[in-house]
Amino acid sequence: MYKTILAAVDRSEEAKRAARTAVMLAGRFEATLVFAHVVNERDFSAFQYYVPSAWEETKKTNEAMLQQFTAEAESGGVTKVETVLRSGAPKSMVPKELAPEFAADLIVTGASGMGTVEKLVMGSVSSGILRRAREDVLIVRKEDAGAYKKILIAVDGSEEAGLAFEKGVQLALQTGAELFIVHVFNSYLLYSTSLNAHILKTIEDDDRKMLEDYKAEAERLGVADVTTSLLYGAAKLIIPQEYAVQHEIDLIVSGASGRNRTERLLLGSVAEGIAHRAICDVLVVRQPLEHREQ
Repeated sequence: MYKTILAAVDRSEEAKRAARTAVMLAGRFEATLVFAHVVNERDFSAFQYYVPSAWEETKKTNEAMLQQFTAEAESGGVTKVETVLRSGAPKSMVPKELAPEFAADLIVTGASGMGTVEKLVMGSVSSGILRRAREDVLIVRKEDAGAYKKILIAVDGSEEAGLAFEKGVQLALQTGAELFIVHVFNSYLLYSTSLNAHILKTIEDDDRKMLEDYKAEAERLGVADVTTSLLYGAAKLIIPQEYAVQHEIDLIVSGASGRNRTERLLLGSVAEGIAHRAICDVLVVRQPLEHREQ
């Protein structure tokens, strides 16, 4: 499913979790693993003014860090490991330059970085990567790296949700996880004066049929334990803050955008909302199952 995984790392605990998860995935998919660190040029340039030798010292420290990550990956059974050290703006350089350069089809990043403010919310770097990437992005929060026992796939019948479904199923098969397929009926429709009760009932019936079709396909592909749920409310709130918590979900898989036309122009508000609010790992899918950057 993934041929080249790029893990954005620093010395934070969040990055170490992301690295461990990237190692697990690279092992499962026999993928090349690239550890990437970008020194934040904006923060570093002011410091370098006072300490001219700072870059050489920083380079040496970060090269040692990347060597440590490499050693841990190799001890974990990953045979193809590369590293890259650059300076610039991490949230743009990782998705716009490094991912294409290494033909990565998955970027793995921690939910926050070394900044103390970023530890309180989803970090600006991970958020920036998520917004700019053309590849799939995995936001890691779990301490138990890659131990996915319960995977939730958010679906809405869109093409993007179909991509998320395919990859969510493959991950469930790889990990033996229980699979939850969830669709949220937009509660706004319940209060719309333009839709009568009959039309709303028809939409609900179609949504239930969609969920049953997804379940049948997952079971056909070999997933043993599949649960479907039709919920009511705002998907970007109810999925990460209620359903995922209640069912102890380890990983949420979502398409990058959904049926809403406006959301196709940028990262969908639902996917971004889920990524910001979830307490578990979140995989945002952009590419087909067998995608390979040319």
